[in-house]
Amino acid sequence: MSVKERIFAPPPAPGPVQFDERFEAWVVSRHADVRRVLGDHAAFSSDELAHGAHPAPHRDNPVLRSLPSLDPPRHHELRRLVARVFTPRAVSALEPSIAETARTLLVGGAGEVVEGFASPLTVATLAGLLGISPERRADFVRWTITISEFAGANAEDPVRQARFHQDLAELRTCIREVVAKPAGGLIPALAAALDESELLDLVTTLIVMGHETTTRLIYHAVLCLERFPAAPTPGLVEEVLRYLPPVGGTERFTTTRVDVDGVTIPRGARVVASIRRANRDPLVFAAPDAFDATRDPNPHLSFGTGIHVCLGLRLAAGQAAVAIRALREAVPGRWRVPEDGLEATISPVGVDIQRMRLTAQ
Repeated sequence: MSVKERIFAPPPAPGPVQFDERFEAWVVSRHADVRRVLGDHAAFSSDELAHGAHPAPHRDNPVLRSLPSLDPPRHHELRRLVARVFTPRAVSALEPSIAETARTLLVGGAGEVVEGFASPLTVATLAGLLGISPERRADFVRWTITISEFAGANAEDPVRQARFHQDLAELRTCIREVVAKPAGGLIPALAAALDESELLDLVTTLIVMGHETTTRLIYHAVLCLERFPAAPTPGLVEEVLRYLPPVGGTERFTTTRVDVDGVTIPRGARVVASIRRANRDPLVFAAPDAFDATRDPNPHLSFGTGIHVCLGLRLAAGQAAVAIRALREAVPGRWRVPEDGLEATISPVGVDIQRMRLTAQ
């Protein structure tokens, strides 16, 4: 089976709650169950450090101590601090600069989509929002990769541990430099309300979550448009989010014993909410395995729900829409992603593409 066939292979149909030995976790996959798990933060906490039954090998990762991993009241306090950057008006104001960056990156055609276009586009947007200088953008990408990969068994590898602590120290130094000589952006504004450790945790989270989600959304959209070239632009990004979500699943930890669809899950258990399977639930989506950019409504769960709904969802979707418009201008007509120009890691919880070459057909 080719890489693209594996990427587009339909996930298992949603089913009852089950314990999966691979994840040492309870897996929920029906739309209603996933929505409940993601929305009920009191019973299904994001705070692994507080509610996980076993010590997390990646406990030093700042992402575990910031916005996506915190419960109220601290979650609400942090969210209010950064929410103004992601309002519809603020995102709309960013679109002209995002479009200009996209056009600049595509001078001479598309070519390599991940490293040559999607990644630098999202890095430029996030770095500008945070107030990080263009000279640090290559470091920015390296920090993102190192920190995002520092999880699970990877965190027990001494080589990865050393790289993680080195890159985190570099990021801390960069943040100090921005605070000392502010030139606009979110970091100086946050520094007035947070201590240095809190600032590092939050900035790290914004970098990792904002960069990974948006880059994946862009190249997933490229693959979908290669396979479904007649898809209309309105509704396209939302259907890509449903059909091939940037994040295939997310974790929660039970704060008490809880019943889900007739299954009792013990306190302190890891629960994996399978977003990709929930997005194909036939009880919610007609012809769930068909790509249909005209779906309305399209209640996918790719940005979550409840208090932890993705803060940057408008920015991610907006960047993806701008990126697709720019790519269509640079590569008119049919697109082709050759198999020898595509490298990806495919797991039960999602797709991670390392390399993608786009050409005109």
